[in-house]
Amino acid sequence: MTGSTGSHAHREIVRQQVDIRSLRFTEFYFTPAGSDLDSIAALVEEAGLRVIVDQALPL
Repeated sequence: MTGSTGSHAHREIVRQQVDIRSLRFTEFYFTPAGSDLDSIAALVEEAGLRVIVDQALPL
């Protein structure tokens, strides 16, 4: 697995909050491809995927 969405401690806090609020948290990694991104965009548009941005880094 490459990349990271934060420290182990940060992910643990997220998982605890998910449990408290009866939500679902899924962490995944992928190499983006146009067709994959189109599928994700369709899910967002159909409200089948809710995106929560925790942090934005400067380019």
